[in-house]
Amino acid sequence: MLWRSYFSVSGRMPRRWFLLFGVLTWFLVILLGVNYALSKSESVVNGEVSQEEIYWIIYLTGVLAYLALLAPAIKRFHDIGWSGWFFLLLFVLIIKIPVALLLVFMPGSKGDNDYGVNPRYRVQAAA
Repeated sequence: MLWRSYFSVSGRMPRRWFLLFGVLTWFLVILLGVNYALSKSESVVNGEVSQEEIYWIIYLTGVLAYLALLAPAIKRFHDIGWSGWFFLLLFVLIIKIPVALLLVFMPGSKGDNDYGVNPRYRVQAAA
């Protein structure tokens, strides 16, 4: 059930869940791609694997990293009270880092908003 809610773009996600699921999944995808590319580096030197294959692996790793961050970032924008379409700002080279830092450090809106119930209070009420 937890993974089903991870891939859903509706609802809200507090900062610590965004860090836990969004950023850690993003790092995992990046590490797997880099690990694969490094494991093939000797094959590139020996001429067994082309550099083009390594470039494709790195490109696909980047695409998978953005896909892994898609749903958590949209939910995080919802928690702030902004539209999920602000996720597209993460593709703009100049402002991608400030937007990512905003997602990590900006607190969510207090109480319910247009995107759902405040997840912090829902977790506390369940406990």
